[in-house]
Amino acid sequence: VVWKYPNENITFGSQVIVNETEEAHLFENGQLLTTLKAGKHTIESGNIPGLEALTKKSFMGRNPIVVEIWFFKKIAAFDYKWGAQIPVIDSETRLAIPLGTRGSYSLRIKDPMSFLFQMVGTETLFKNEQIKENLLDNVTRNLKDFIGEEVTKRGSDPFTLSSELNEISKGVKDSLINDFARFGLELIDFFVIGIDVISESPEVKRIMELRGFRAEGAAVRETGDFYKLQRSFDAVEKAAEN
Repeated sequence: VVWKYPNENITFGSQVIVNETEEAHLFENGQLLTTLKAGKHTIESGNIPGLEALTKKSFMGRNPIVVEIWFFKKIAAFDYKWGAQIPVIDSETRLAIPLGTRGSYSLRIKDPMSFLFQMVGTETLFKNEQIKENLLDNVTRNLKDFIGEEVTKRGSDPFTLSSELNEISKGVKDSLINDFARFGLELIDFFVIGIDVISESPEVKRIMELRGFRAEGAAVRETGDFYKLQRSFDAVEKAAEN
């Protein structure tokens, strides 16, 4: 998505070719000189705004000028897939349920300078995979916070969160917009396409046992069989200790 032209010694009269899907940005000592849109551009003082001062430094074009030329993809990218395991507290048993989550999002570079300084840094080539790696912590944190709020404040059952994917997708997207904007990125879409309880984990098995015992206890309470009710309570306490 971003790459730096390897030669910083640019001679007057040389050409910079910018593809239709790109923008080129010329920097000197970290300061933006000018932005070049798609097309063929000749490096000349009168032709490109911002190069007048460099003309004097190069002795009126006789010596090369030292500038950095960065090329940025300006089109949206749709191939950002993510996956994360997050723990959620079950409000009924107060135990942690491990959830496997997955989804995708699309974005584009909106502010090239912020993206260059906040994420690219000293790299000379930056790929989609690096963006995904850098943003995964933000995605995981905001997803965990939103799902935790769904469970604790709104009373959602962690075992049925897969029926709320649209609401969760929208909520997490709204929470990520400002986070992505700090890096000069515009979040276009964000989708949670799966939330699954990791059923083979020991924690989930304990929670299912506890829920089963408590359900049995509630049913016994209605029938008045208090001996059976006491055995259910004992089973709950024993399961909680394991």
